Amino acid sequence: MAAAVTFDGRSRRPPRDLPNAALSYGYAIFLSECVGVLHAAGIEPSLGIAHTPTEKRSSLALDLMEQFRPLLVDQTVMVLLRTRKLWPEHAIAEAGAGGGVKAWGVWLGGDGKRILVDAYEAACQRSITGALPGYSGSWRRHIAQSAQMLARPIAEPDYQWQGITWR
Repeated sequence: MAAAVTFDGRSRRPPRDLPNAALSYGYAIFLSECVGVLHAAGIEPSLGIAHTPTEKRSSLALDLMEQFRPLLVDQTVMVLLRTRKLWPEHAIAEAGAGGGVKAWGVWLGGDGKRILVDAYEAACQRSITGALPGYSGSWRRHIAQSAQMLARPIAEPDYQWQGITWR
């Protein structure tokens, strides 16, 4: 049986351990999905509400991610770690030079990526009811619907946006 992996807190740029490498990879996948649904809704992803708008990042996609991230990425990664489906051998440690200081990071290897993507897909396809008023369907459909709801105040200034409710 694979050894248990501990999570001692968030590290990024670069991730320092397997849990953080998995979270970073999951967030990257989820960010690209959020950018896509915002484009489909006709909204520029570099705008922002909670994250400062900038051309260098998709601030509105990050805003959209916030309401779903704990349920789709964080929970998925923690379940994979707790059930020992992700294990130390899925991590690849890499050393490098950064500004004269040795920098090292841990990345998710190919097998770990496949495990995470499969689990993320299963989570996105899970059907739920009640997260958005009067709406039911998969989490993926909720993300797309939420992007459409973000676009609505542009056309209807009196529209009051409401995010998801999770229990």
